[in-house]
Amino acid sequence: MHVPRVSIGLAVYNGEKYLRLAVESILEQNYTDFELIISDNASTDATEEICEELAAKDARIRYSRNATNIGASKNYQRVFELSKGEFFTWVDHDDLRLPGFLRRCVDVFDEAPATVVLVAPRTEMVDEQGVSKQIRVDRLHTTHALPHERVADVIREVSYATAQYGLFRSAALRKTRLIDGFWSSDHVLLLELAILGEIWEIPETLVLKRDYPGRCCRMNKTKAEFAAWFDPARKERNSGKKVIVEHARSIARLPLTPVERLLCFWTAFSVWFQRRLTEWGWFGFLARAITEINLVRLLKGRQKHEVLIDAGRMRKVCFFGCFGSPNFGNEVTLQTILEHLRHWLPKAKVACVCTGPEALRATQNIETIPISTEFVGPWRPRTRLARLLRRVFGVPTEFCRWLDAFKKLKGTDMFIVPGTGLLTDVYGLRGWGPYSLFKWSLIAKLRGCEVLFVSVGAGPIYSGLGRYFIKSALSVANFRSYRDEASMAYLRGIGVRTNSDRVYPDLVFSLPEAIVSRKTEKRAGRPAVGLGVMQYQGRYSIENPSSRIYQEYLNTLVAFAGWLLAHDYDIILLIGDPKDWRVAEQLKSQLKATIGTYDEERILGQAAPSVEQLLTQIAATDLVVATRFHNVLFSLVFNKPTIAISFHHKSASLMRDMGLAEYCHDINDMNAGRLIEQFQRLETNAEKLKITIRQRSEESRKALDDQYKLIFKCI
Repeated sequence: MHVPRVSIGLAVYNGEKYLRLAVESILEQNYTDFELIISDNASTDATEEICEELAAKDARIRYSRNATNIGASKNYQRVFELSKGEFFTWVDHDDLRLPGFLRRCVDVFDEAPATVVLVAPRTEMVDEQGVSKQIRVDRLHTTHALPHERVADVIREVSYATAQYGLFRSAALRKTRLIDGFWSSDHVLLLELAILGEIWEIPETLVLKRDYPGRCCRMNKTKAEFAAWFDPARKERNSGKKVIVEHARSIARLPLTPVERLLCFWTAFSVWFQRRLTEWGWFGFLARAITEINLVRLLKGRQKHEVLIDAGRMRKVCFFGCFGSPNFGNEVTLQTILEHLRHWLPKAKVACVCTGPEALRATQNIETIPISTEFVGPWRPRTRLARLLRRVFGVPTEFCRWLDAFKKLKGTDMFIVPGTGLLTDVYGLRGWGPYSLFKWSLIAKLRGCEVLFVSVGAGPIYSGLGRYFIKSALSVANFRSYRDEASMAYLRGIGVRTNSDRVYPDLVFSLPEAIVSRKTEKRAGRPAVGLGVMQYQGRYSIENPSSRIYQEYLNTLVAFAGWLLAHDYDIILLIGDPKDWRVAEQLKSQLKATIGTYDEERILGQAAPSVEQLLTQIAATDLVVATRFHNVLFSLVFNKPTIAISFHHKSASLMRDMGLAEYCHDINDMNAGRLIEQFQRLETNAEKLKITIRQRSEESRKALDDQYKLIFKCI
């Protein structure tokens, strides 16, 4: 038996005057794969005879009659319960649908993503004769990625709720409470649909809504009468204040992450309250203006990163991460995105929430904010009661930190988490870990900031709390991109929805060309091999780390260094973090114990005091074998044929993306003979590889330019 693709529900009570016209407007649609379900709510006029006559002429009409009047809401629900189609729409007995209504709506659904739950053409109000009344009705079009942003649109824009006469995706409509038995339940229905997905408006008038004295909202003049019309058996008679309560019930019952649920509650109440304030005259106008100071950007965020900022106001951008640290990779990442921010927004104010505020302030000359502030020391309770409370309950320092963070982000337009492998819990939940990331991201969102994760790396994440905080932080972002496919796949594997996310290269590929070009000097004499060492990363590398892995790593590098010296290569030690210097000293000590005395001047390099010094050392090499990720990355940016000793999926992903997968050596399976063979192939193919590296680096730079344009130009 054929199941029609579209179901149309017509709930009617005493509709003899306009019923025939309404049904004929459906039968005249140029899309014919539909069923029309008419539910007669025990009408006392000629409605029954008209329906039976129409049903006898067209097999697509199914007519049923209730024995008693069950109320409008239950009758609306009944026609949907009887439907079978993939899509559904309600039609009132006194309204008209223009001939292209169904065809246009179905065509839009066929082209739209699965996230779209309602397609609604524009509606025009007409009188008894079908003449336009020139009444402006609301238009609803909300395509944001985050449910709370769609909720804001519904509460802010919906008055007549004419979008309910569009075409619904039945699977989504089935998850709602439908048209329920209380005043403004159509508003609540649209809010529930907005939580479930996007609502698209078709910019064409295809629905004619008849406004005349016999219309239900004209006949029922009080809210109590209207509630009785909805459900005669219901004793309570709801007030307008009931709507916000029903909004809250909807937010509580539908599937949302905890963070998104909180944002939906906040948004629903805030926008509803602002609408109520407009009823209070000049006082309401003033009160609303004050309310909107901290809420307008939160409530008007855009899915595709359209930042809404007053044109005359200076922008403020705040970064977050493990910056102001000895890790040169992190420092160059921040330095790089700062350069591009200043290119696009030369007058923007810049701040950074970081682990080393004093060091970063000294090097970058920007405002810095500590990730975590201590409050215990300065607080000295002065009263006996305060001292007692402190003794019993302690100091609510974390609550104070949240308030302090909220204060520090005042006036911030964008909150950016730039690059680095920040999405991990290996180094703890606090500090720059998942909890702090979650806290600052959520506070930034509540402050109305655009939250952006830009070319970030992910994994490993071992703890349940780590996964929760990271997923929650990502859930409030307006824009998310990852530095490799492996990071996106990892997050997808722990339940993050990545359908709208993007992959862009590591930010270091956009290192300013002036920095790269001025560090190309090479030393004369023997060929120089950059050898980058790194302290063992433990669980960041593998879930069950072993000292044996580190010792085998060190033994392999010692054997390789001995081979290099024996074959007339000089070695330049590359130290990307001061903690790695101990490994370099161990390597030299073990090398001396293995091969005896050697010319120590042939092993060059020392702990670089700055990023600039490290880049100078890399520029002086001919070939590179490195472990630390950003030493590998710096080498590729400087067009050096490179072998990566891979300790994390990011290393393997980088080498694969650069066309160098065969020059990746797994740290958990070190072998000196295989490493030497890889090095010999690297040297043999060096000139060809340089062409590939240069080409891939340029492609990465162009891709990052597109990303910067996307995130900065629109601000």
